[in-house]
Amino acid sequence: AAADGYISRVKVEKYGFGNAIYITHPNGFTTLYAHLNTFKKEVQAFILQKQYEQQSWEVDVEIPPGIFPVTKGDFIAYSGNTGASAGPHVHFEIRNTATGKNYNPGLFGFDIPDTKKPVIHALYIYDRRYSTYFQNAIAVPLSGNNGDYIAKEKIIEMHSPLVSFAINATDKSSNSPFNHGIYSGEVWMDGQSIFAFKLDSISYDETRYVNACIDYSEYARHKKYRQFLFSLPGNELNIYAPTNTQGLVILNDTNLHDIKIEAKDIDGNTSTLNFKIQFSGISNNNFSYPANAKPFLPGQENSVQGNSFKANFTANAFYEAFPFVYIETPDNTANSASNTISLGDYFIPVHDSYEILIQSTLAENDPLRNNVIVELMNGRKKIFQKGTWQGNWMKGNFRDLGKIKLMIDTVPPELFKVGWENGQTFTGNKTLNFRASDKGSDIQSFSALLDGKWLLFSNRNGLFTYNFDEHCTTGNH
Repeated sequence: AAADGYISRVKVEKYGFGNAIYITHPNGFTTLYAHLNTFKKEVQAFILQKQYEQQSWEVDVEIPPGIFPVTKGDFIAYSGNTGASAGPHVHFEIRNTATGKNYNPGLFGFDIPDTKKPVIHALYIYDRRYSTYFQNAIAVPLSGNNGDYIAKEKIIEMHSPLVSFAINATDKSSNSPFNHGIYSGEVWMDGQSIFAFKLDSISYDETRYVNACIDYSEYARHKKYRQFLFSLPGNELNIYAPTNTQGLVILNDTNLHDIKIEAKDIDGNTSTLNFKIQFSGISNNNFSYPANAKPFLPGQENSVQGNSFKANFTANAFYEAFPFVYIETPDNTANSASNTISLGDYFIPVHDSYEILIQSTLAENDPLRNNVIVELMNGRKKIFQKGTWQGNWMKGNFRDLGKIKLMIDTVPPELFKVGWENGQTFTGNKTLNFRASDKGSDIQSFSALLDGKWLLFSNRNGLFTYNFDEHCTTGNH
């Protein structure tokens, strides 16, 4: 435990935080510890009881004061790799108890030595006349180290009067090999600040705006980060200092202009990047809107309708203006129940969920309508949803763009015994395992009964595991 308080909430979930503990402290803060392996014995027993009461492995339990008090330094759990975790670690947060807002833990005086300056790996320049999603940013070679960087080109010639910058930058503390993001960044043009941000706090309701702080198209396609040093019109994240242009560089002359970019960590270690830009006076026209595109704008409701679908987007759905394109294609595959709708591009982020109605090719009295689901293919992942019928249309709600269609799923999931056979006698075994898979959509739920009574199985990446305990006594079952 990071400080005195009491365990106020415990969560067990397949994705997300996995096994997590929340400790409420008397000073108005709550600390969170996530992706844990197992809780301390008393908490583990308490949660096990709740899981059997609720007949659910996934639980989210609020705990009143007085049941599990803790003092600073008390053991509460073993770290692990549960939930949506890419490797064993502790996910640690400090939150405002009343609002749930997350504070940067680096502001709380933890003894983490740091004398290393951030590393600026790359600089990119964007033509802001066009959407950031549909352009190849200019990559500028850099030289330098130890916090002092310059562009290799003495003068970077601009072929647009409206540009903005992005960087790839990382930071490390003195005694850790792991990369962190930078704490703050600022851009100056001819000695005047035109953009600045500082990451002191962020709430979970705001975290999706991170998609507006990076080149999302580059991330979606290549898993590479470019951090914008400008704010898109639909980005409402409250981390930016007020400036006239919010990082938009307006070149209304052909003079030389000095640009300085500064990146800091939370201990004040600072790196700078200096370079010169000059507008050539000639604007390249390097992007043309597709003939069938519809302009979508941030800050207003947008909608699109084809022959067999309708889609409605809220005013907060998009971060910048871009050309929206859709394609309707007949789908003759065996399990199809509609046309395939290519709705926009998967590398365009959507902030709010949107509603889509898709017309089915099945007759209204067809019994297969009970087995119809909505499938969204977004890049490399598939998302399934049990939609709702409205006449011969099925309604779904998504937060991703991509290829959407109705499909018929009549194939039940399959169960496989893992490491044992029916009729086996278990002696030294500690666990009983099943693996489940589904070809049609995915596994919605799993329930196991031992002699007619509910039995607790955990779910880790499709492997369902029961740990033998007092609920399975000696004898035949």
